[in-house]
Amino acid sequence: MKKSSLFVYVVLLLCLCAYSQDSSEKLWEIFLKLEATTFADVNCLSADFSQQERIAHTQITREKSGSIKAERSGRFRMAYREPEPIDILFDGQKLYQHFVADNDLQVRAATERDMAANPFFILFHPERIKESFYLDSVEKKDNLFVLRLRERDEASAIASLDVQVDMLSGFVTAMTIYGTEGNVTAMTFSNPRIYTCTQGEFSWQKGEQSPDPGDFFAD
Repeated sequence: MKKSSLFVYVVLLLCLCAYSQDSSEKLWEIFLKLEATTFADVNCLSADFSQQERIAHTQITREKSGSIKAERSGRFRMAYREPEPIDILFDGQKLYQHFVADNDLQVRAATERDMAANPFFILFHPERIKESFYLDSVEKKDNLFVLRLRERDEASAIASLDVQVDMLSGFVTAMTIYGTEGNVTAMTFSNPRIYTCTQGEFSWQKGEQSPDPGDFFAD
């Protein structure tokens, strides 16, 4: 954050304290201003994540972990490393899923939903989230914003999202995805970083069928 933005940032936090018991709409407005101040000059973010998936019809819980890098444009890469390596790339045009162990690459046309599902997209462009989701509520819980979002598209496999954002750093700390069939995916994020993107980082290179997983996230 620029030093020139520090005063604005402090004012926003004071406003937040004043509106802590106020309406979701006022908290949403403060959230928008805070994100705009914090990430106005940021192009790329990265973090580690852990994930739990609960499958409704089996009651099985699956645990996964990995890293994510995201760009202001909405493009992102995710690298699952446990329990098996899977690399996912959204380049704005297509979504690539590479199952590393089997060297199996699956590609499909990208959708707006892919962009909105990027957990960092709400930091770069919070005002655009309402294009894909209804804002049910914004709450202040301890030092977190808690956003409850409901899917606009009734045909989507996603029913709703809960997103937690740290009020001090502005980063997403957790996201829970509720599926229409009762499945629940909970993600928590750690070690958030602002970094400088490299050329071609968010583009799938021709012949990139079996990359070294470490190359995806080398700083």
